[in-house]
Amino acid sequence: MTIPTKNNPHYVALCKDLKLDKGWQPKPYWNAQGSVMIGTKRILNGVGGISTDEAQYLLINDIIKVQLQLDRLCPWWRKLDAVRMRILENMGFNLGINGLLKFKKMLGAAQEGKYDEAAKEMENSKWASDVKGRAVRLMKEMRTGEITAGKTLVQGDKRALPLPPSELLSMKLEFDKSTQKMNIPVKHAPYYEFLCSALTIDEGLRLQPYKDTVGKWTIGIGRNLDDVGISEEESDYLLMNDIYKVEVDLDEHWKWWRNLEERCRRALVHMGFSMGVPTMHATFNDMLTLAQADTNKKASVAA
Repeated sequence: MTIPTKNNPHYVALCKDLKLDKGWQPKPYWNAQGSVMIGTKRILNGVGGISTDEAQYLLINDIIKVQLQLDRLCPWWRKLDAVRMRILENMGFNLGINGLLKFKKMLGAAQEGKYDEAAKEMENSKWASDVKGRAVRLMKEMRTGEITAGKTLVQGDKRALPLPPSELLSMKLEFDKSTQKMNIPVKHAPYYEFLCSALTIDEGLRLQPYKDTVGKWTIGIGRNLDDVGISEEESDYLLMNDIYKVEVDLDEHWKWWRNLEERCRRALVHMGFSMGVPTMHATFNDMLTLAQADTNKKASVAA
């Protein structure tokens, strides 16, 4: 079975067609039936939502955004060891880059290698009283440079480093369904796997939208839908996954559909996306049976 990727012409064409017909929205909205939608008709509540793979995809995009902000505003952060780099990213993710930058004394101490002093500044903040256990763990890691989160984190090389700035800027993130991992280069993958694991513990994983402590619609692992929403690239990623699900459903009802011409295959996927394959089967099965017979006839003549 074909796996959807950004370089596959079939999926690229289908995404273009569906976005042209259905549009896409970066922020959540409600349709006439009361469903919460985002992107190109992705339903988020009820029977909808996102998968754990999609949540991880959004999370790594958020991590990369924080890394690019740190590169621009605190370029010295890359001179820290891997543990302390992840502390700044964790806080930047949690507080936003502007919130992190308010920790001027902490950042200054960390830059100078005064890690006890940096941890003390973290301890004396409102943030520490708000996030409690998360802050205790990060303060201990700031002091010691050692991981303290225990067995709940993924295993692997804790010394691995993030992608360099040049690769961050050119990175085209995809989820490889064959390996069940993101397409991050092997030598850097442990860094992101470890940070994702820590942030999942700290933020929690929710596959349907919920309101966070300040009333913002959120999904996945801390993705703020009200303020951040999703990018067009992220919308396309969700759409390709939806197309893939439609094609799996088509395989269950009409295995022969893949023998049709490309334009016919795309038309069937378009219909399945719009109305759902079970409804499509109940409504158009006779028509599709005729299409199958015509396909078989052409095949026999060609033979």
